[in-house]
Amino acid sequence: MNTVKKISALLLALLLCLPLAACSSQKKIMSFRDSSITANMYSFWLSSFKTKFVNTYNNSADTDAFWDTEVMNGVTTEQYAREQIDNEIRKILIGIQLYREYGLKLDADIVSAIDADIAEKIDYYGSRASLNETLSAFGINADILRDIYIAEEKLYAVYDYLYGENGVEKVTDAEIDAYYRANYSRVKYLIIYTEQEYVLDDEGFVMTDADGYYVTRDLTDEEKAAKQDKIRDAMICVNAGDDFDSIMTQYNEVDMSYYTNGFYISANELGTFGYQMVKETAEMDVGEIRRIDDNGITMIVQKLELLDRSDFSDADTEQLASLEEYCVGKKYTDRFSALFDEVVCDQEQLDQFSLRTAAINASF
Repeated sequence: MNTVKKISALLLALLLCLPLAACSSQKKIMSFRDSSITANMYSFWLSSFKTKFVNTYNNSADTDAFWDTEVMNGVTTEQYAREQIDNEIRKILIGIQLYREYGLKLDADIVSAIDADIAEKIDYYGSRASLNETLSAFGINADILRDIYIAEEKLYAVYDYLYGENGVEKVTDAEIDAYYRANYSRVKYLIIYTEQEYVLDDEGFVMTDADGYYVTRDLTDEEKAAKQDKIRDAMICVNAGDDFDSIMTQYNEVDMSYYTNGFYISANELGTFGYQMVKETAEMDVGEIRRIDDNGITMIVQKLELLDRSDFSDADTEQLASLEEYCVGKKYTDRFSALFDEVVCDQEQLDQFSLRTAAINASF
C-alpha cells in the first residue's frame, strides 16, 4: 500500500469542543468545482506537511526560533511554510476533482488496504472508540481518517494518469534536459568552519551523540582568529588567479575528492546546502568565485559550466538521481497551480489555524 500516513494538527478551539458526530457536517474550508474539503481534513494535512517540513529543514525540531527565522526579504519560515503547505492542500483538492473528471477508479486492493490499515489501528488501540479518542485530539475520527487516505490515493491516481509510465503527459528526455539547465548550478567549493568544528574519535571519524547527531565543539577565540586568517589567505590566492582546485586542496576542511566534477545545486537541495548557498550560486556567473558566509561556515565557491548529461560521472549521476522526479514535480506543480485561482477558500476559517501551534504527531 502506498498511502502516505499523514497526521493532523490541533483543530480550531471551537471545533475541539464539538462531538465527533458533528464532524460530518463541518463547514467546507476549500472548494474546487464540484469537490471540497472540510476544516477537519485541512487540520490533518496542515499538521502532516508541517511535520515533514520540520523533519526536512530543522532536524525535526519544532521551535519558535525556527519559525521566526527570516528566509527571504522579510518573509519568516512560518509564513513561507504556511503558503507552501496551503498550496499542497489545494493540490489534493484539485486532485479529488480531476479524479472525478478523468473518470478514474481506485483499484479494489488499494481501498481494501486502506480499510485493513484502519482495522489494524483499531486493533492496536483496543477498539474503535479508543482510536477515535486518540484521533479526537486532531479533530477527526476513524471515518474521516479513511476519507483522508482515499483523497490522497485519488491524487496519486491522477498523478499516475498524467505522469506515470503510460501517462498522457509523461515528461520527455528533452523536458528533463531543459529542466536541468534551467534550474541547476554546478559548483566547486571549499568549506572553512568559523564557529564550531566536528569532534573526531581516535580513528578520525566524526563522533555522534545518543540521538545520532554529529558532535561539535565551540572554537576558542584564538582558533576563530586563525580561521579568519585562513579565509584571508585563501581569498588572496583566489584574487591572485591561482588554480581553484589547488586552493581547495590547500584550504578545504572537508574531503570532496570523490566529487571530481563538483556539486549540482538547485532549490531542490535547499535542505542540503541551505538557502544562502542556493540563492547565491543561482545569481553567480559561470567562472565567478564568491565567498559565502552562512551560519558559522565560510564557503569559497566557483561556478562552472553545466556538463552535458551524457558526460556525467558516477558522482554526478548519484547527485541527480531524482532529476526526472523533480522535472515531473515541476510540470505537475505548474499544471495544478494554474488552477489555484479557481479554489474558493473560507479565509475566516483558515485564519483561525496556526502552523506554529499545529500538532506534531507521526502516528497517523
